[in-house]
Amino acid sequence: MNLKYRMARWKRRMPKNILKDSEVKLTIYLFEKKYPESFRLIRFYDEEEDRYFAFLTNAKYLSA
Repeated sequence: MNLKYRMARWKRRMPKNILKDSEVKLTIYLFEKKYPESFRLIRFYDEEEDRYFAFLTNAKYLSA
């Protein structure tokens, strides 16, 4: 992922195949100025296809 961000919070206990579930803030000045809110970054591993996915969303209330 080429997006520059810093982690604000993360969850320690996650369901199977969820590698990361964290709240991130953008660090590039222009992006941070235009959208100061945090995002949610979820990294997921698909065992059947042996692929990794990264989801960036502003829906913080949904489960991973």
